[in-house]
Parts: sequence; structure tokens; C-alpha cells
Amino acid sequence: GRMWLYFGCRHPDHDFLYREELERLRVEGKLQLSTAFSRAQADKVYVQHRMRQEAKELMRWLVEDDAVLYLCGDGAAMAKDVRKAM
Repeated sequence: GRMWLYFGCRHPDHDFLYREELERLRVEGKLQLSTAFSRAQADKVYVQHRMRQEAKELMRWLVEDDAVLYLCGDGAAMAKDVRKAM
């Protein structure tokens, strides 16, 4: 099936694990990749911000295409904010 990865970290030059592999999969059309870097610019950008920006397409994937959403990260703050975004 199709894959959509939301990848969040502080800075793309320091924390973007598997960057080359993920970019290759994106270019090959095998992965939808949305990134959020909280310290790479003046305004902090988090995964939940990207999810809100892409909400219409994300919900289509989840509801119409019966996709499954897996979330990895901080269970205290991030999970709560992602739930609000959903």
C-alpha cells in the first residue's frame, strides 16, 4: 500500500535520519514525505502543523483509502497535539 511519513526533528542538517533514503523513496513515488523542523527557521514547525496543512488529503487517505496511521514520538506533548490536529 501507499506510505505517508511525517518526519519531525529539530534541524534537517543534524537530525534528519535516513534523509537520503527517504528522499529517494519520495522521488521514486513510493513514499509521501512531510517534514517538520522545529529549529530550522524563526517559527517552530511541528508534525501537527504539517498534518493540519495537509488535513484534507490525510483524511482522504485514512477514511476513503482505509490507511493506517502510526505515530512515533513524545507521548506527553506531541501525541496530545497530534490528537488535537486530527
